[in-house]
This record gives sequence, C-alpha cells and structure tokens, in this order.
Amino acid sequence: MLPAALLVSSISSESRAQPDEYCQYGSSQITLFVDRTTQYDETDKDQLVGGLEDTVRSIGTGDRVTIRTISDSPVHSEVLFDACKPGCPETGLLGDLWSECRPIVARQRALGFRSEILRTLQAVVTDPQKFDHSAIVDTLSSALAEKPLPSGAHLLIFSDLLENSPDLPWPAITEADPETVTAELRARVPAPALDGVQVQVFGFGRDHTPGRAPLSPPVREATAAFWRSVFLGLGAAGVSIGADLPE
Repeated sequence: MLPAALLVSSISSESRAQPDEYCQYGSSQITLFVDRTTQYDETDKDQLVGGLEDTVRSIGTGDRVTIRTISDSPVHSEVLFDACKPGCPETGLLGDLWSECRPIVARQRALGFRSEILRTLQAVVTDPQKFDHSAIVDTLSSALAEKPLPSGAHLLIFSDLLENSPDLPWPAITEADPETVTAELRARVPAPALDGVQVQVFGFGRDHTPGRAPLSPPVREATAAFWRSVFLGLGAAGVSIGADLPE
C-alpha cells in the first residue's frame, strides 16, 4: 500500500495536470462553431443548449472538444473552449496502482469538463452580440487552415448559414456557384480540408431579421444546396443541415 504522503502527493500532482494530457486516450474530436451574428431568441437557445446535451454526454475519455465563434471576420473568431475529456484507460487494479493517470482525480475533472462546456454555451446565449456582417465562409476556411480536422472528426455548426460578407453579401450565396467557392477554399486550406469529417449544421431555416421568419422554400433549398455542395467538395464524409441537431 502506498504511504499516505506519497498518495496525496500523486493526486495533487495529477490535479495540476493540464487537460491535454488526457488527449492520448481519446479517439474522436468534436469542433463546434457557434454563429454569433444573429440575435438569439428562445428557439435558438433551446436548439443550441438543448440539442447538445446528448452530444456532451456521449463524449468519450480523451476526446477533444473545441468551441469557437463565427462573427463578422475570421480575426474576430474566438476559441471559447478547447480541451480533452479527463479519464483513464481501463487497466485493471494493478495497472491503476502504477499508472500515472489517477482515476479518482480524472473522474472529478470529467465532471468539471462537462460543466464548463455547458457554462460556455450558456454564456453564449445570454451575451447577445451584434455584427453588420456574417463571415461564415472565411471563418471556417481560416480555422481549417490553422488546425485541420482529422478524418473521423465531427464538425458541428450552429448557424442560420446566411452568409453576409463583403465577398458574398446576402443573398448572393443563393445564386453563387458552389464549385467556384470550393475551389477558392481549396487554395487556402489543406485539400481535402474535411476529408472523412462528418458535418452537422443546426439552427438553420429562419431569416436573420428581428421577426426570424422561416426562410421561403426556394431560399431555404438554395442556401442548403450551396453549403452541402461546398462541404462535400471539401471532402466531408456526410452533411446534415436542419433546425435541430440529429440524434
């Protein structure tokens, strides 16, 4: 049996460890982009926080979660959360005694990990921001160039997908050629940028005006078709676009 002083020292050392030390045990990655360019109403809040509850519960030991924002420019995109879920691999009793990973500490930190994700999302929905532009294309391309997603990762995007940037002022994307946009993106980011990545967009389907009216069927279909073509053109393994996050 370990001396009490040594046991306390081991736990104290592990409690000071950085969350990234748990990444070696993970096999998946979730990156969530949250569009801050639309004023959220109760529907948005339910879709964002409520829709992600199951996803948060399903995060495995060592899996990385990154949350960052979409605003009026890539330079204004903020990383709100970036860490791997604490936890230890199953090694049996003997393995636990000699492992540098302490299950008791890891379990405590895992509870804090989940709480911090939910606090981050709550802070987003309770802190409304206003922007004149919505630079979705440039923000995604800039982020992927900075940190490409590995095959098998999940890219979640909470957004109305209503691009309104200097290059693509709304509603230009409803008439834009997605192949041209995809070719431009390939010149900026590793190709294929989303190879083997599952893309899930939720919060889609409503206008960005104060009344948040539903998009007309033609506009809705054209907007979704544009983005689906772009994501698949960048190598995505699958794309879903809708109001709610698929279960």
